[in-house]
Amino acid sequence: MYFIPFTAVLPEIGQSETRSLRVPPNLEAPEGFYAFLEFYCIDPKCDCQLVRFMVMGDDDQRQALITYGWKSKLFTMKLFHHATTTFQVRILLF
Repeated sequence: MYFIPFTAVLPEIGQSETRSLRVPPNLEAPEGFYAFLEFYCIDPKCDCQLVRFMVMGDDDQRQALITYGWKSKLFTMKLFHHATTTFQVRILLF
């Protein structure tokens, strides 16, 4: 699987559709500004049908990587057989 940012393919649309949020102080999540950057698989031999959202923080460091697939639960489980915990797989399936 080879993922590239949506903004690399369609810069104007990608920039206008990039979402972000600011987490205020005194919440369970760390305070700060977070941007959600979209990445898509471009491998012509791959049929993963996935999108990934890289969550970037104020410091331009990756804070999280959210992967979403729109195929069946069984397909997704096979694709993510490398997940080290049940928790990681559950996150991917919901």
